[in-house]
Amino acid sequence: MQDDSGPSAWVPSEDGRAFATVMEAEKAAAAGDSGEAERLFREGIRLYREAGKGVDHALGRYGAFLLKEGRLDDAVAALGEAMEMGTDLGAIWSDYIAIQAQCHDMSRMFDTFDRLPPSVSEYATITDWILPYVGRAVRAGDLEYGELLCRTVRDEAHSRNEMSGAFKAVGQHGQILEKMGRLDEAIDEWQSAFDAGSDDPTTVDRLSLVLDRSKLYDEATAVIRTALERGFRANTEETLRKRLVRLETKIAPGTPKTDVPVFSVRGGNAYASLVMQRRFSPPIRRIAIVGTTAYCLAFKKDDGILTRVDLETGEAKTQGGLPQFDELRVLPSGWGIGLRWVGRLGKGRSSLAFLDPVCEGCLYRRPPRCALTSCLRRRPLVHRLPERPALYLQPQGEAALGVGDAGS
Repeated sequence: MQDDSGPSAWVPSEDGRAFATVMEAEKAAAAGDSGEAERLFREGIRLYREAGKGVDHALGRYGAFLLKEGRLDDAVAALGEAMEMGTDLGAIWSDYIAIQAQCHDMSRMFDTFDRLPPSVSEYATITDWILPYVGRAVRAGDLEYGELLCRTVRDEAHSRNEMSGAFKAVGQHGQILEKMGRLDEAIDEWQSAFDAGSDDPTTVDRLSLVLDRSKLYDEATAVIRTALERGFRANTEETLRKRLVRLETKIAPGTPKTDVPVFSVRGGNAYASLVMQRRFSPPIRRIAIVGTTAYCLAFKKDDGILTRVDLETGEAKTQGGLPQFDELRVLPSGWGIGLRWVGRLGKGRSSLAFLDPVCEGCLYRRPPRCALTSCLRRRPLVHRLPERPALYLQPQGEAALGVGDAGS
C-alpha cells in the first residue's frame, strides 16, 4: 500500500554508499588532499566489506592512489589483497606489475603474469604486459635494466612459443643495443630474427637502414624485397619501397626514380594502381571527395589549410587561415560546411549558418526557427546551436564564417 504522507528520503544501499565514498576519495586525491583521500578510501573499503561485495574495486582504487603517492609497500599490500580475492579487474594486475617493474623485480613480474585470471589474460601475451616497461626504462635513461628486461621478455616469449611477441622484443632489443654502441650485436640479432621469418616492423626497418648506411646495398635490397612479400603495415611498406628506390639508384646510377605508392594493395595486383599522388605538408587531417575533386584539410599551429585537388589533372588550390574543423562536408555543387566543436554541449552559444549560392556568400541573420523551412524557401538562416562555429566553402575558394551569438 502506498504511503501518501509525503515523499521519503532516498537511502542508498550499503554498496551505493561505499561507491560514493570511494568516488569522494578520488576527488580528494585529485585536489591534492592526501590525508582526506586516505581517510575516505579506508572508509569506502570498510563499507564495501560490510556490503560483502566490491571490495576488490575499492582496494584497487586505493592501491592506485598509494602508487601515485610513492607508497609502494602499502600499494603492494592493497593490490595483493585484491589479487588474492581473485579479482578480474585488469587495472589491479597492471598496477601490481608496474610496481615490480619499478623495483626491478623481474621474477615477480613474470610470476604475476602467470597468475592472471583467464578473463584478463585471454587476449594478452607476455610481451603485451611486460614489454612496455622496457620502453619506460629506456626513456628514463636506464639502458642496462631496459636491455636486461627486454632480453628476458624475448627469451620468455620464445620459450612460450609466442613467436610474434619474441620478434617484437628482438626489434626493441636491437634498438637498445644500438643505443649502447653495440651495433654489430644488434645487426646479428635483427638478421637472425628476419631470417627466421620476423614480422616486426622495427627489425626490418632498422636492419635495412644500417645495411644501407654500411654501403651493403645488395644485402639491404634483398632484405627489403623479402619483407615486401610478408605483408607489413602500409606505412612500413611505404618506407621500405622508398628506401628500395634509393638503393636501386645507388646500385645502378642513372636509374630513373619512380613514384612510390603510399598505399598497399591487399586484394590482388589489379585491384588498384597508382595514377597520381600528392604529398601534403602539413599532413591531411580531414578529407572529403566529391566527384573528381578532393577537399583536403590540414592543420598548422592554430590555422586550418584547405586544399582543393583536381583528381584528373592533379591541379591544386590552397586556402589558409581557416578554423581547425572536426568535420568537413561538401555538396556536389561545391558548397561545403565545416564544423568545429569548441566546448561542451550547452555551454555558450555559437552560430551555424545555412547558405546557398543565391546568397553569394552573405550571411543573413534572423531569430532561430526551423532550418528545413528556411532552406526550402531558399533563404539564408543563422541558427543557434551550442558551440558550433561553421565555415561555408564556395566553389571558387571563397569562405564565409558564421560566428557569434545568434540571439544578439
